[in-house]
Amino acid sequence: MSISLEWERYLGIPYCFENGPDKVPNLATARREGANCQAFVHLIQAELGSPLPLDVLSKEIFEDDSRFPSVPLDEIEGGEIFLFGREQEKDPRKFHKAIYTGLRNKQGDPLLIHNNGIDKVSSIWPLGRFAEAERYQRLYAIKKNRS
Repeated sequence: MSISLEWERYLGIPYCFENGPDKVPNLATARREGANCQAFVHLIQAELGSPLPLDVLSKEIFEDDSRFPSVPLDEIEGGEIFLFGREQEKDPRKFHKAIYTGLRNKQGDPLLIHNNGIDKVSSIWPLGRFAEAERYQRLYAIKKNRS
């Protein structure tokens, strides 16, 4: 698997459930104090030129189709937000977020970067690996940030 240099700088950030977007204003803070998946996505979206307001979390991204339109899997582009959850999750506030890197592995599987409680750091997973983890087993949405 080849990782572009732009994504490498986001790898290895400690996972800290309590550190959401309001506590992690920049990459230096994330490296020092850790970040959850919400804060991690906020940092990347800001770098991509589409910053998210602090109060925009999984629920808002999932429910606001005008600001965050859904994207079919076969039309994804780098930077799009993937929302995962347990199989029967009813509360979108609990959805896990990952970002499509724009890269694919040798098998053609999209590579997603996310900060997660399984690896305890930010890492890149192929899309298929998410289904193997109970807490990420269902892909609920792929969203484009129009901010």
